[in-house]
Amino acid sequence: MIIFSIYTQYHLFNCMNIKMALHQSEKAIAFIMRPDDSGLRQYYSKLLQNGIFVQIYEFNPDWINDTNTFSKLTSIPRITKSSKESLKFIRSLSFGERVECVYTYECSIELCMLFDHIQKTNNSAVKLVCYEEGAGSYCRPTFNQMGRISRAITKRLGISVPEPFSKQLLYQPMCLTVQQTCELEPMPQFNREFAPIFNDVFSFIDKGDYPKAVFFNGPDRKLDLFLADCIDGMDLAHTTTKSHPRASLGTQLTSKRFPYNDPWEVLCANRPTQNKVFVSHFSTAMYTPKSIFGDEPYLVFLFGLSEAAAYDDAVISPMLMSYFKRFLSTYEHPERIMVPTSISELKQVLISHGA
Repeated sequence: MIIFSIYTQYHLFNCMNIKMALHQSEKAIAFIMRPDDSGLRQYYSKLLQNGIFVQIYEFNPDWINDTNTFSKLTSIPRITKSSKESLKFIRSLSFGERVECVYTYECSIELCMLFDHIQKTNNSAVKLVCYEEGAGSYCRPTFNQMGRISRAITKRLGISVPEPFSKQLLYQPMCLTVQQTCELEPMPQFNREFAPIFNDVFSFIDKGDYPKAVFFNGPDRKLDLFLADCIDGMDLAHTTTKSHPRASLGTQLTSKRFPYNDPWEVLCANRPTQNKVFVSHFSTAMYTPKSIFGDEPYLVFLFGLSEAAAYDDAVISPMLMSYFKRFLSTYEHPERIMVPTSISELKQVLISHGA
């Protein structure tokens, strides 16, 4: 038996890919983190019907991961109370079969509790594997990034922190920018023979082609508002905007809505991307066609725009820039990746490529 810790749609897509490519005959259980804001409940019935998971559990603590947004006086009691409730629930679980591996995107308090419970009651040799969750996975060490508050709480509860991971799975291991601290393996590229199952789980309906150029907006930053205004103001005939899954309506300013509401990875599995033009400041969605499916669409990155320099979040960290350069080297035709330095140059690039 294997277990997956999941939070976002992208996590779910990757875990389904791992399950079907590497563990097709094994039973799997999913632990969904914070389902109230992840929006994953809509997929539960199809995941069970298709045999992806035999059981789905939820962790829905009343606190968020970034404890730095709270004062220590208010956050520690809240997290400790919630963690005690989670620990009581976890210790009531009996999986019936030997758990061989736990796949996770991070090492949260709940994950530590779960892993500790499995080690003590099921399989002391269980492995902990970190799977890719986007561009950030290439820019941080594979050992967990728990903050001091979270570490203190796990210690207080008598829970050990598994460090480092047994293994890390990345779609493009050659793009890793930090020192390797555990075994590194490639994530399996998507097998399109599995597309019908993914389509059923995500209720995908093919609506035909979408516009030539797609601008990927970000999640509620001032920079995203600025870039959305720039793209919208160009009034390009064949350009649309796809908003971030967790963006508020305030960042969806474009007058031309993207015709699909499906997870981006599911759409890429069904519609060709090779001759499309994708535009973003630095979205993981830009890397998906190449890393997961092997396609090479035109990519236009906006982190070089001089007009965006006034925004603090426009600056790309050295680690992300290193990842970008490594990703660029994986393109058979690197000239398809462009970084304009001004709004006027951006418009010329888009028009010249059919946007």
